[in-house]
Amino acid sequence: EEFEVFWQTSAGSLQEKKRIKYLSGDAVEPLKKSTVIAHIVNNKGKWGKGFVLSLSNKYPAAKKSYLSCFKENNFPELGVVDFVMVDAQEKIFIANMYAQDGIKKNINDKKQYVCYDSLKVCLEKLSDFALVNRLSIQMPRIGAGLGGGGWNVIVSLILYNICYKMIDCNVITL
Repeated sequence: EEFEVFWQTSAGSLQEKKRIKYLSGDAVEPLKKSTVIAHIVNNKGKWGKGFVLSLSNKYPAAKKSYLSCFKENNFPELGVVDFVMVDAQEKIFIANMYAQDGIKKNINDKKQYVCYDSLKVCLEKLSDFALVNRLSIQMPRIGAGLGGGGWNVIVSLILYNICYKMIDCNVITL
């Protein structure tokens, strides 16, 4: 508890250095070497809308790994993160984060499918993986589109679970 207070005080003085950086571009294109590209996947074995379309075009291994998790009716639990190395030379990984329970039915579907508790668990695993492997993190606006989540809630989870640990985090939008 004492360390936590010390850390928050120290981290607080560095707040300007580690914030989410918002950029315009293609989140599938790594900004630099040693990067993990994180995104949310559903737990139903459905891959085909949104960000994953361009992701699977550039990195087919990410889709293959995701779909292989559903062989023989083996459905991953929410909170699981599947890390896929897609470029060993450049040290690029994809993080398939299982934090979405179901899929949006149509454009009028306003239901929230992203599970904040599961996303928190996924982001903790993502930050641990990034720290151990000395990676920066980049992502699209996860969970706010097809996941139906509130971006302000998702930002607070990213800030606490990634930026708080002094990890570079870029959110890239088209």
